[in-house]
Order: sequence, then C-alpha cells, then structure tokens
Amino acid sequence: MAHAVASEAGLNFMAVKGPELFSKWVGESEKAIRSIFSKARANAPLVIFFDEIDSLVVIRGKEIDGVSVADRVMSQLLVELDGLHGRVNVIVIAATNRPDKIDPALLRPRRFDRLLYVGPLVKQIVLTYFMFICVKCLAVLMLMRT
Repeated sequence: MAHAVASEAGLNFMAVKGPELFSKWVGESEKAIRSIFSKARANAPLVIFFDEIDSLVVIRGKEIDGVSVADRVMSQLLVELDGLHGRVNVIVIAATNRPDKIDPALLRPRRFDRLLYVGPLVKQIVLTYFMFICVKCLAVLMLMRT
C-alpha cells in the first residue's frame, strides 16, 4: 500500500523492516536510524515505509536495569522525525499489527498522528495494519502532485 502511494505520487520509495535495524553492537541501531533518514533526505522526494514498526517503537521505560537499546532507538527515531534536520520532501509511513505496543509519544502531532485501519481482505487471511501518516508530510505530498 505504501509503495502504491509512492508510485502514484511519482516519489522514490524506501522500505525498512523494523527488526533488521537492531544490532548487537552498542550504538549501531541508532546509527542505522540516522542513516535511513540521511539517505532519505539525499534522495528526496521519498516515502519511507517502516514495516513492523512495533518492534522499533516499544513503550519506553519498561526496563528495570536502565535504558534499553529499544529506548535509545525510539529516542533516535523521535529526533529524526522532528529534529534539527527537518524532513522536507520525506514522507514517513508505518505499519503494524500490534498498535497496543506503540509508544504514545510517536502518535503526537507532526510525527505519526493519522491512523488508517485496513480491514480484512476478501478470501484471504485477516490482515490488520495501521498506517501512520505524518500530517506535515501528507501536505507536502499533495503539493508535489500539483
């Protein structure tokens, strides 16, 4: 679905699978997030699609022994979404089948603040995805089509 959005708008497309960003080396997971957004800015206009985003953006503060890798990755993603570099001509879309696992901080305005429920498909396994679309990026997409 996200690929269709990019194709219809004539934009570049980058798909990211959430679990693949985690690394056993300290700081490499955060570096992977920075790298994705850096490549996106370099290849703008572009749509980034995060599949299984629930693996990246778990609710923070659940670790007993301090800050976990997932907390640091979530923080880095938030910095990239509304940080200093800006996301001019970069649209971010994400999908999950576990919306209850997503940190509420990600659903604030100018991040992912629009939810789209995609219901069951005809004669196929029931598929539940939530698409999160940044309002600012959606406005950019509409401007680019005109």
